[in-house]
Amino acid sequence: MRLLAGPLLAVLTLLTGRVPARADDPAHGSTGELPDKVEGEGDTREAATKQALLKAREEVWQYLIAKYPDISVKPTAEYLQRSGIVVRIQGPSRADGKNGEGPFHVVYRIQRLTSHHLADLRELSRVPYMGPRHRQAALVLGGLVLALLVFAGYLRLHEATHGYYAGRLLAAAAVLIALVGFAMWWLI
Repeated sequence: MRLLAGPLLAVLTLLTGRVPARADDPAHGSTGELPDKVEGEGDTREAATKQALLKAREEVWQYLIAKYPDISVKPTAEYLQRSGIVVRIQGPSRADGKNGEGPFHVVYRIQRLTSHHLADLRELSRVPYMGPRHRQAALVLGGLVLALLVFAGYLRLHEATHGYYAGRLLAAAAVLIALVGFAMWWLI
């Protein structure tokens, strides 16, 4: 098993674009707990804020991976601020306290995730799958409606001709239903 670990980690790194955290090395990965605060520094107020928010986003994402594997969406920094998960508690201000020199410094607090936040994140995880599922359901429903219309047309024509063209009508209905079925299979 140890022989496969290296190649599997290399493939995983290439596919996801990030190095997976090791469970036995707390310096490389999340310990499963959210930090109380994150800090950011930058040459401008925006750079410091962006750096702190990216750190907060990464910390929340690592926490979600460790504790809630069913949540597959990485929350954006805007979502974290809007939902109140990340709250600014200091700055952005100059790090050394001088008005004219030094980098800007900002501090954000990461709140505990509530059941409301987790439910919202689970809902966001389902959103990418909802469109294709709705499309597939609509196509299947449309196919069933078309098949029923063909069958109703067959019955109506069968009654109108008093069964004289029963074989031909049944063959035509079967061909139309097969075409509808093939079209639905091809579109799904």
